[in-house]
Amino acid sequence: MIYIYLQRKYRYAICHDPNALLEDLQAVRPEALTCVPRIFDKVLAGIITKSAKAGGAQAKLVPWALETGRKYAHAKTFGPAPGVGLALQYKIAETVVFKKLRGLLGLDRLKYFSSGSAALHIDVAMTYLGMGMPIVQGYGLTETSPVITVNRPESNHYGTVGPPLDFVDVKIADDGEVLTRGRHVMLGYYRDDAATAATIVDDWLHTGDIGEIGDDGALRITDRKKEVFKTDTGKFVAPARVEAAIKRSSYVAQAMVVGDGRPHPAALVAPNWDLLKTEIKLEQGAPEDWAGRDDVRAFITAQVVHETADLGSYEQIRRVLVIPNEFSVESGELSPSFKIKRRVVEERYRDRIAAAYGVDLHAQGYV
Repeated sequence: MIYIYLQRKYRYAICHDPNALLEDLQAVRPEALTCVPRIFDKVLAGIITKSAKAGGAQAKLVPWALETGRKYAHAKTFGPAPGVGLALQYKIAETVVFKKLRGLLGLDRLKYFSSGSAALHIDVAMTYLGMGMPIVQGYGLTETSPVITVNRPESNHYGTVGPPLDFVDVKIADDGEVLTRGRHVMLGYYRDDAATAATIVDDWLHTGDIGEIGDDGALRITDRKKEVFKTDTGKFVAPARVEAAIKRSSYVAQAMVVGDGRPHPAALVAPNWDLLKTEIKLEQGAPEDWAGRDDVRAFITAQVVHETADLGSYEQIRRVLVIPNEFSVESGELSPSFKIKRRVVEERYRDRIAAAYGVDLHAQGYV
């Protein structure tokens, strides 16, 4: 993105610390902003948490406006067209909440966000669109210089990562893997002929991602090929799809889905403790103390079950493990681009994952 900014002679700024994003936004008031989905999730959670802490009318008004905006944007994008009632509610939400919110966030001049690196749930995209802040997604790898497909602000295929660039060929292999060919593809891995031969076959680079191409020519990524797992019932589960659904809950800061060889998927969930405190009275202590509480686990479990209810029965979460702290780069559980290092996390929580499969949510009345 910086190369593009330089080429187009744009002035750009780099956020010096994700925890200081609001301060930087207010200082820069950007027209465009590029970040990963985790940032979008955290900003939404921050908005809801702040309104909940404020209490009174604001605690109800802001979540109502966000939900109204999401419904309105979804109807405008996918149909059927919003009715008179929804249109009127949206006008109120825009006037009373969204206009002020954009100013407070330093996004009053924003034309669009661009998102990449990981899956962005369609509900999150629609919520931001409802707030008057469209998100365009792109897709690529380091090995592809790095762009393969991209949406444009003037032609945004929501729910996809966009159509291929003009000089890029894309096709889907028989097993669903996304393959690409063109001058954007690397020459090979440095001094590793074996890895190069395994990745580039007959000029087609194997991305390792699973996807599909729609009738509109836009690519939709469903998951990483190596991360898809199979339950003991023979069903294949794409964890990123389920995780994105779970994180629709503002009470969830992070989630990771496991379940290879198990009867059902399970989820490790790090709560949004600041917001959870508005629902459950958490006395003096720390997340390490709160994560083991029955009321915390019951509340988070109910959130997870609710958010995954619209998925396939084989994708729905049947085991929930509440963990005290979010994954981080410093702990080695996230990559520098905020992608979960699944093997690291699974190994770290191996014993607790095994114990979680001893809990029957059916028997406890959650599902």
